Amino acid sequence: TANVDVCEDFITLKDGVYLGNVEINGNENKVFPAIINIGDKPTFKESKKWIETFIINFRDNMYKRKIRINFLERLRNEIAFESKDKLISQMKMDLECAKKYFKIKS
Repeated sequence: TANVDVCEDFITLKDGVYLGNVEINGNENKVFPAIINIGDKPTFKESKKWIETFIINFRDNMYKRKIRINFLERLRNEIAFESKDKLISQMKMDLECAKKYFKIKS
């Protein structure tokens, strides 16, 4: 997962979960499918806005590499869950939706 600090003046999308793809510098211009969350992590009561990008089936190290995030489809609103377990359960459902969207076999 790539966590990107956000300057709120430059983000025009609403908080929520999106499907998109990511280009990673140094990966021969390959594009990877991703689930992207824009928001302030309400389950954990954070006040700072982040872009969290989970690249599906990506196993390489992204630390200190430049990425470009392309937003394709809005999946749902950002939600404050009652527990970490409920958040994880929803994330698994989001992943299944993403796999269908990108036609990725489980």
